[in-house]
Order: sequence, then structure tokens, then C-alpha cells
Amino acid sequence: LVLELDRGSAADYARHLAAGPMNDDSDQLSAVVAAIVNPDPPKGGREPDLASAAVDIAEQADELDGRNDPAVADLLARANYISGNPFVAVRCETRAVKLGATDEDPALATYKAHLATYRKALAHFSGWRQEPHARAGSRL
Repeated sequence: LVLELDRGSAADYARHLAAGPMNDDSDQLSAVVAAIVNPDPPKGGREPDLASAAVDIAEQADELDGRNDPAVADLLARANYISGNPFVAVRCETRAVKLGATDEDPALATYKAHLATYRKALAHFSGWRQEPHARAGSRL
């Protein structure tokens, strides 16, 4: 709802939720990220602060899940992709595919399709930034 009503403060609110009431709940953090990354971007694109918040919150959810949930790895990949970092998106989505194959995840085909999209973007993206949102010691 905040995304629809006040896109300017949505990043601040998402970060507040991730730091406070949702800080130890990967499912809720993932829902916040999904609300940011899954809808079609507004005309003019997503706000950089909101895309950056999505990456940070997805990393937090990924860490809480021990980096073992393919759905969270998929969200982290999507967040990096919309943030303009297809290199990290490919790495995260590759992990989602590997985890999904191990768990016989029904979303495996979706993960593979996302990976193809991110690889295509990487092949055509000449100005990628390597790991702009990666925290020190991150193991994306």
C-alpha cells in the first residue's frame, strides 16, 4: 500500500520494517522484497533508493535462511537485476537453480527462465558494476 500511495518514502518504510518488526522473519522480509521487485516498474523506472532497499532486505532474508532457500535467492537475484547489476543477479539466480534442483522445487523452471533473462542482460550490459550492494564478506 505504501508503494502505491507514497513511493518517495517506501524505501524508508521498507528499511524500517526490516530493521524492526520483521528483522528476524525471512518470510516477511521476502514479502517486502517481493512487493518491491515483482510489480511492473512505474513509468520512469524504480527509484534507486527503493531498488537498493530491496537488495539489502533480500540479503537479510537470505542470511536468515542460511542461504538455502531457492525462492529467497531468486528474490535477491531479481532485486540485483532491477538495481542494475546483472552480474550479481546471474550469480544469485544460479544458486537458486542449484538449490531448486536439489529440492525438486516446482518453481525450478521459473528460476531457469529468470537466469536466462539475467544472462541475456549481462551479455548486453557494457557498464555493469560488480557487487555494488554486497556487504563486506558477502558470499553472494
